[in-house]
Amino acid sequence: MRSHLLRGFAWISLSLAACGDGTSTPTSDSSKAATTTNASASAKSSAASLAPSASASASLPEGPKAPPVLAASRMMEKELPEVSGVYEVSGELLVSAGRRVGRVNGNKVEWVAEVSGEAGAFGTRYITWVGGRYPDALDGYMSFTSPRAPVPTYVPLTGKGQEVPFAGGGGWLNGAVWVGDTLAVQGSDMFEGQRIVAGRGKAIERYSVPAGSQGCETNGSPDPAVKSWAFGAAANGMLVAAGNHCKDQSGALEVWAPNETKGKIVQLEPGLLGKSPTFQKVYPAGSDGVWITSYGGVLEFRNNTVKKLPELSNYSDSTVSDGVLYVSDGLAVHRLDNGAWTKVASFNWSTSFGRNMVLHKGKFYRAHIGLEEFIPTTSIEFTAGCTTPFLWLYDIKPDTPAGFAFPATRKGLAGFAELKSIALVEFVGSTRSLGVTVPSEAVGKAVIEHLKTSMKDEKPRLLCLKPQIGRTIDLGN
Repeated sequence: MRSHLLRGFAWISLSLAACGDGTSTPTSDSSKAATTTNASASAKSSAASLAPSASASASLPEGPKAPPVLAASRMMEKELPEVSGVYEVSGELLVSAGRRVGRVNGNKVEWVAEVSGEAGAFGTRYITWVGGRYPDALDGYMSFTSPRAPVPTYVPLTGKGQEVPFAGGGGWLNGAVWVGDTLAVQGSDMFEGQRIVAGRGKAIERYSVPAGSQGCETNGSPDPAVKSWAFGAAANGMLVAAGNHCKDQSGALEVWAPNETKGKIVQLEPGLLGKSPTFQKVYPAGSDGVWITSYGGVLEFRNNTVKKLPELSNYSDSTVSDGVLYVSDGLAVHRLDNGAWTKVASFNWSTSFGRNMVLHKGKFYRAHIGLEEFIPTTSIEFTAGCTTPFLWLYDIKPDTPAGFAFPATRKGLAGFAELKSIALVEFVGSTRSLGVTVPSEAVGKAVIEHLKTSMKDEKPRLLCLKPQIGRTIDLGN
């Protein structure tokens, strides 16, 4: 059985990390950790609409416009010094902070719900997710601060309902979705196993395929054949759990057709998402399908058929707004249009939403210590005429000591034909980073071509940037 701690960390956020030269692996110095960004003081105060156009303009056609470059900007710092999440529910922008839920209205916050309970043996209670229907049936998840006994619990924040804890042996929550007049909640713990219960409305009966029926060992535990990471529903009431099959940890879905009590397993082809995929969320897709996001790709399930959507370079965060799917790869946000991805925004630096990506009235938001909105900023991508070409290599691992020599990177650059014209430098982008000063566009592109052979795992970017250099690292040139 997977560790509940691993599940908890994967549920909260995604870090895009690779082993660096600061570890025992000598092949690379880099860390691909997803990092945060801050908007410059000169950033514009409003964002372009990111929703697909409903009609064509009657004027003469214009050339295609580049999507906006966005950066995160802290908002309402005094009113919201710290938040744990941001959400769009029934067209309202909501935040969670400790045990409270607030509605954001302009530059003010109205506190609309609160989880009861004081500190106890398991620490204090705090809200980790908000959804449902605002204002009369607002739903939430809460946990205790103790990592040994978080007791993840579904809680009805407003209106009638009952708390549903998943407590034994840690536990975790996979999702809560409306099926007719019932709110179906799926979670699991070591005592009662994985189950679907009602948090609101009438009782619901949905049973998983037992692990024992698939030839898997259970050791007397009520284990299901598919251990779920994410749970959701189509608009027609079909329920879908995405997880790993007990036999070999391969990707699998468990599907409950509308009004059916017994689940059916749909095994995923090995090449779709990799050997043992980790799933993020299940969203409704139209009236009878779902989108399933994972760290290896996005799937669409409809009419008992699984289809993988076109590839992106990475899958870090996602959201659905007005029935439209948006996915961030860390450097750009893409919207699903008729089965293809359309880039609607980009970032100067690798940017994570922490699995809390929200699109509200044309703006993206995230919770990062406080509430942040994404607003337009100036692009640092290299363009013709730039007089300050600079090569970004990678973000440095947080635990890399000051003064580290980056031997693998120096070795990768050592054979470059014009080594005397470049310098390896440490600078601050969105975080502590490593880069190369270059005298021209041509030399910058030549370094990139060289690194394709000597440092195959890296993806250097040619920027138009004059960074604040912290130190220069000797290349022996």
